[in-house]
Amino acid sequence: MRSMSRPGKGNMNINVVSRVISTPPSKPKPQISEADRLRIAEEKKKIRRRTKIESRETITRTGGSLQHSEGVTKIFVSPQIYDFEAEVKFFADFTNWEEIPITTQMDNNFTYSVTWKVSPGVHFYLFKINGKIEINKHLPTGLAPNGQLMNKVDCP
Repeated sequence: MRSMSRPGKGNMNINVVSRVISTPPSKPKPQISEADRLRIAEEKKKIRRRTKIESRETITRTGGSLQHSEGVTKIFVSPQIYDFEAEVKFFADFTNWEEIPITTQMDNNFTYSVTWKVSPGVHFYLFKINGKIEINKHLPTGLAPNGQLMNKVDCP
């Protein structure tokens, strides 16, 4: 075979142009004193307390209108939670899937409970902990009409 040379093959000079993009120097983060840290933590606690009080008032208003007047009183128990600052919400078919904030205290089993008066029949419910849906694996579960696995309770 005969080798052929083509124009442009062989020693090619490639010019690379590089640009240096400079970023502005970052400002050092201000140091927070221990007194300021404690003040901020205290203010966050006050906000959480205020939010819990507002949530209780909302639960009283909303929950009262959603509860079945002549129903069966049931206790719904959350899965175990080891985050003491967790945001816990409860929702079910009988709340029209409206998320109800839980403001009761955690019990010795690291669970929250909600007492609700519901109509007789099968009901499905879930707890949402820090924005994530959780199922209590120690209680009955079933497929809700929407096909989602949820905790299930049968109220005679």
